[in-house]
Amino acid sequence: TNSYTEREAKNAELTIDGIPITSQSNTVENAVEGVTLTLNQTTTGSENGKATRLALTRDDAATNKTIQEFVTAYNNVISTISAQTKYDMDAQQGSALTGEALPRRIQSDIRNAISHTLSTGEVRNLSQAGITINLSTGMMEVDQKKLDAALKDNSQDLARLFSGKEGIGQRMVDGTEAYLKKKDGLLAVTNDNITKSIKDIDKQMAVAEARIETTMEAYRKQFSGLDKMMSQMGGISQYLGQQLAMLGNMNDKK
Repeated sequence: TNSYTEREAKNAELTIDGIPITSQSNTVENAVEGVTLTLNQTTTGSENGKATRLALTRDDAATNKTIQEFVTAYNNVISTISAQTKYDMDAQQGSALTGEALPRRIQSDIRNAISHTLSTGEVRNLSQAGITINLSTGMMEVDQKKLDAALKDNSQDLARLFSGKEGIGQRMVDGTEAYLKKKDGLLAVTNDNITKSIKDIDKQMAVAEARIETTMEAYRKQFSGLDKMMSQMGGISQYLGQQLAMLGNMNDKK
């Protein structure tokens, strides 16, 4: 038989700058501001009277990549809205959503979210981070040198700008929440209304087609009746012609 030794579960214990810390799991948050520690094994440094030194470095490359992805995502949304709402003056033809207010409303709310300026800090808005809107295209553009400088010299301000409580990320979430709810969101409601309208139009077309077919059948019957009547009238005309000819011959013989 196999034998097992039961051991009582214990909290993780560690000391940071002389301050003892305990955690119910091996993932320790808030012990160091902005850092999550994952404890994989016990250390031997403390047993030898030596502290384990933890060196933290900022990953500017990863942050830059995240910001670039944000810019791309924003531009994709604006590009899609523009393509779906534009009107071709030459062809005098609109797109699928030309004249619809909802796409423009979404665009306006998104732009309001990204144009926010924080009250404090050296980098308080996107422009100060090297990110601007091209007034001609509406697309977001990045001045990489200015962004690199912000990452190097004002990384905390940049983090607050994007992910703080009043940052762009939270404002984007708040600004788009009304649109993205699955049941009663504006996009879902609009989609349901359009679907209902399509079904109603399909029903109306089916009724109209039935009416057209009924009318056409009535015309066919009328045409058939007229054709038959004309044939009969032709026969009568021929008969009358023959009778008149006979009467004429009889008069000639007198």
